[in-house]
Amino acid sequence: VMRKTVAIIMASVLALSVFSGITIFTMNCKANEEMKTGNMKVCGLVSPVGIDTVPVFSWENTGTGFGRSMTAYRVIVSQNKNNADKKKGDMWDSGKTEGKNNYDISYGGTELASRTEYFWRVGIWDENGRETWSETASFETGILSDDEWHGAEWITADVEETFSLKNTKWIWR
Repeated sequence: VMRKTVAIIMASVLALSVFSGITIFTMNCKANEEMKTGNMKVCGLVSPVGIDTVPVFSWENTGTGFGRSMTAYRVIVSQNKNNADKKKGDMWDSGKTEGKNNYDISYGGTELASRTEYFWRVGIWDENGRETWSETASFETGILSDDEWHGAEWITADVEETFSLKNTKWIWR
């Protein structure tokens, strides 16, 4: 009986170790898959229109496997989609920046023009030093200078009559 119990325990341990080895091997193979970026936002919004502050970029990284992480990023901003698609930041290129931060990345390039659409992408490097790039996203600036409001007037209704509560019936007593 004792030999049979020991044999069953050893067979179970062997089976478990083989199964665990397969699981670990599978997880390590998935670590070879390319990481991806998505949910790209400027000032917390996807493709915003009317940004009137310094743009702040963020994105999400996804990857399968154990221990995946971004080790560096590079943000580019361009005046046209073609340049952004070619990874050419004619307005701003952050350069490769070491770190794991993928949010609150403030724009640091050439002064942006009011009411203009810009295009941006982010490249990331994973824990193995592999580089991958996002799709091109966009944002549009609003009015950036108080001078541009010159001559603007508030839109109001012409109200001749004054507001009165004289004939109002109240629901409480």
